[in-house]
Parts: sequence; structure tokens; C-alpha cells
Amino acid sequence: MKETMTNRAPAVSGIVVMATAFAPCHAQPESREPIVIGILTAQGNDGTEARALAGAKAYIGRINAIGGVHGRKLRIASDSFEPGSVQSYSEKLRRLIATEKPTAVFGCGDDQTCELAAKIAEETQVPLVGPLSGSSALSRRANAQVFRLRAGYDREAAAIAAQFRQLGSSRIAVVTDTASSGEADRLLLAALVKEGMQAQHIPLSGTSKQELSGLVQRLGDERFHAVVMNIKAATVKAIINEGLSERREWPRILMTIANGSINTYTSFFKGRVVGFTQVVPNPEVMVLPLTRELDEDASQYSGVLAWTDEGMEGYITARLLVAAIRKASPGGTPERVSSVLASADQWDISGFRLSFAKGREAGSDWVEVGLRSREGVLLR
Repeated sequence: MKETMTNRAPAVSGIVVMATAFAPCHAQPESREPIVIGILTAQGNDGTEARALAGAKAYIGRINAIGGVHGRKLRIASDSFEPGSVQSYSEKLRRLIATEKPTAVFGCGDDQTCELAAKIAEETQVPLVGPLSGSSALSRRANAQVFRLRAGYDREAAAIAAQFRQLGSSRIAVVTDTASSGEADRLLLAALVKEGMQAQHIPLSGTSKQELSGLVQRLGDERFHAVVMNIKAATVKAIINEGLSERREWPRILMTIANGSINTYTSFFKGRVVGFTQVVPNPEVMVLPLTRELDEDASQYSGVLAWTDEGMEGYITARLLVAAIRKASPGGTPERVSSVLASADQWDISGFRLSFAKGREAGSDWVEVGLRSREGVLLR
């Protein structure tokens, strides 16, 4: 299915919910009721979920400007959960599903919240669309109610290892926030070893100056060619606040995994090449019609947070959902939307193709490694 320009006017730890408000029997026909869009985001956080929401709002604003879906506009309802609290996330998501009667949920931000959202989606039979995590628990094989757009961590790991080979790097440190590696880290270490590189996992148990300083010292002493920083934004901030980002011991190449902190790395880790995986087209590179449309829609209906990788992913997710709801109408029930998405085959979202049909695990396998020069210039 090709999403053509006739569908437009002239020119994901959190969860977004797209829901149909059902009218009582004495009300106007259901087809005139709004499609309610609710969002659950981390309190006081403008990170991953807020960026995905900004991207979604850019397209939702566009759709409302042309009268909505089959004459029904989209309305946003919002709530928030306590960051790091699985209980808060679960309670708020279940409440949102119960009160908003969602057609679909989308936009969870990390492995933990997305895996929880997937379980709730399976229990409630409300599809989860566009989780921002690459966890294998979010594959179609693992859960038929999950429709992950992005490629999995296995493909990201392979892309990073291939990029390091091209750059001539053979001694790689993989720095993580916790003592036990997550799925992304395990896959990356395996991919690096498969490429014949020396890979060392360096876990961080905290953000004290002593521990972070010890990390930088070790990177210099062991003469690593590159370091993969799979750490939270708060850990990056602690490194910067302690003045450690300016130390000369840092390897010449810093790499991140689909991370929202790219600008932070290029701004504070001076004189280093910064690499980053991308699982959706770079919103800064106006090559595809998709990126140009995001640029225009974000300018009119959203804001600066939409011009991010997470914003792009939220934008694509919103476009996919709107297309699925159009096809599933009238009614647009969770069951119908899920069925439509399960049969989606080579849907063209302005140059970005998505398929869930024929046993595919995710909508897209696309992964690219971007690079910024020592001066912060985008190289690719």
C-alpha cells in the first residue's frame, strides 16, 4: 500500500495511545466522534517519549488540518508516570487503556517499559505499534500484538561492527550503566568478536566522580581505539558536569546506539569523531520526501523535539497508524487495526517502506551508522 500525497494537506519511557471515543446510542453517529490520542510520558522528562510525541503531533496536526480521518479529528489526552517505576507505568497504562478505549498504543521508550507495554497489549488485545526499543521480546514472533517499526538490536550490532572494521578500529570498549549486560550490549560484544576485534565490556555501577574518572583513565591506559557508550543521558550528564568529557584519554571515536544524546556528545566531547546508529532516516538530511514532510509539519504543528531520531520514529508511527485506521474503518477497533497491520506489505511512507506480512519480525530492517567529524559536521 502506498501512502500517497493525497492523504496529506498541501504542504516512544512513555506510551502514546490512539483511541476511538465511542458515542452512546442517542448521540451523533460514531463516524463523527473524535479519535482520542493519549500520551503517557515520564514526569519531568523531555527525552525519548517527549520526542516521539512531538513527531506524532506533527503529523496529527496535519491530519486535523484536513479534517481528520474520515471526517473525525484526532484529540490528544495525556498522563504521566514516575520515571523508573514499573508499578507506576503499569497502573497508568492500564488505566489509560480502560478509560480511553484505545484502538492502539505506541511510543514506549526503553526496553523495560516497552516489554511491559507489550505484555499489557497482549493481555488487553490492544496492539502496541512503534515501540522505540529493539528488544527481541518486541518481535512479531514473540508477541502478535506488537508491531515494531525499527530494526532489532542484532542488526544495529552488526552495523556498528562493520563500521568499526571500515574505520580500522580493532580495540573497542563497550561501556554500560549496569553490571549485567543488556541484550543490546551482549549482541554488540558478540558482533565485534565475530569481526575479529578485541572487545571489552566495562560496566558502571554508579556515577560518582571516582568511578567515572576511573573509567576515563582505563580507556586511556588500555589504549582503546573506540568506545561504545550505551549509557543513560543522566550518566553522560554526570561525566560532563565533572569535567571529564574534556580529558585527553578518550578514544578518538565515540559510538552510541540509537541514542538521543548525539548533540550532547558532539558539543562536549571535543575533538572526537562521534558515531551513532539510526533505525529511521536522519531528520537532518533532506533526501527522502519523508524528511522534508517532517520538517514542514513540525514547523507548523509541533516543535524542535520533532527534529530528532525519536521524533522521526514517532512521525512514521503516526502515519502508519492513520493509514491503518483508514483501512480498518468503519469502526477502527483494535482487532481490525491489528489485522490490517499484520497484512501490511511494502507500505510506502513517503520513501520509507514497512512490512509486517509474510512472517516478518519488524516493519523495517533498515539500519545506518551516522558519523560526525571532530568539528561536529555531519559526515554521513
